[in-house]
Amino acid sequence: MAFARDRSGVFVVECTERNVHRDLQDALDLLGWVHPAAAEWAADVTSLGAVLDARPSG
Repeated sequence: MAFARDRSGVFVVECTERNVHRDLQDALDLLGWVHPAAAEWAADVTSLGAVLDARPSG
């Protein structure tokens, strides 16, 4: 992640490399903190991990 100022002086954030598998796990972990049963259900029904694994790289 990189921080820079745009022409108006406002800070902007650029994500250079995003780990969406980690984002998915973070979301499930957060859901587990809020409601453990809901996190188990979400982990069982989500197909996002398979979709991410199947996407082309690059």
